[in-house]
Amino acid sequence: TSVRHLILTFVAALPLVVLVPACISIRRRFFWRSRYLMFLCHHKGSGGVFARWFKMLVQFQINDRIFLDSDCLEELEKIFDVVKEDVHCLVILLTSQTFSRMWCAGEIVTA
Repeated sequence: TSVRHLILTFVAALPLVVLVPACISIRRRFFWRSRYLMFLCHHKGSGGVFARWFKMLVQFQINDRIFLDSDCLEELEKIFDVVKEDVHCLVILLTSQTFSRMWCAGEIVTA
């Protein structure tokens, strides 16, 4: 069951890895630039590794900054300000626990 869940997660993520960079490059040509192209909203316990993997795959294809909170520890006290003012798009990496995390809910509402 665990292996099947991992395979399904990987298969579900593949279209995102292809579509997100394509959409981003199209939007980048028509909209203003913010400090971060995207903010990865995730539950650390159930999606932390997936968030790192997703960031690595997307950054391999684009040349822009992606906010992953574990990379930007100096800005954690201002995380909602970053989401509101410095992020072009919010990407929610949905797991079974994402909506149970107070910080994720705050990031989603702020965006």
